[in-house]
Amino acid sequence: LEKTAAAIAAAQNRLATGLRVASAADGAAAFFAAQALTTRSSQLLVLKDGIGQAVSSVETAVNGIESIQAVVEQLRGLAVATKSDSDLANRSRAAVQFNDLRSQLDNLANDSNFGGVNLIKGSPGNLQVTFSEDGSSTLTVSGIASDSSGLSITTAATNWDTDANIDLAINDLDSALSTLRATANTLGANTSFIELRLDFV
Repeated sequence: LEKTAAAIAAAQNRLATGLRVASAADGAAAFFAAQALTTRSSQLLVLKDGIGQAVSSVETAVNGIESIQAVVEQLRGLAVATKSDSDLANRSRAAVQFNDLRSQLDNLANDSNFGGVNLIKGSPGNLQVTFSEDGSSTLTVSGIASDSSGLSITTAATNWDTDANIDLAINDLDSALSTLRATANTLGANTSFIELRLDFV
């Protein structure tokens, strides 16, 4: 009867705790192995949260780059359209509009922030991602300045009164678009790799 009562108590304890080995008395080797695995599991859960935050940070930067690219394309369209208009008053108004849009580009870069990390503002931060509980496996995502200064997009020179000034702006914008595509490619590759590591963890 005592053995039966003890077996019932052990079964009830396992049902209540969800643990087959609840103490070292139930099996020392299994108990301490389970403790080590439980500790590692807790550490990996913390890492998983951090990696998920990193994915969101990089995705925010990618979305910011896409928005900035749309603004740069709009700026280029404005410059090309203005070049075909010889009226100096219209060119002056277009130059003001160009400068306003350029300011919005800077705002987009500054607002592309997630969790205190901004990878594309004028003075971008870097993102350190840790994949292993002992810190031996890491990745650093380097920020890339993607505001107007970082892309070398200057204000409209002398109100675009000459075609040469507009051509200079168009060349800068073409170069900026090329840079943005390269940046988006780099950040996208980092996002894919971090997501793979997140699934692995």
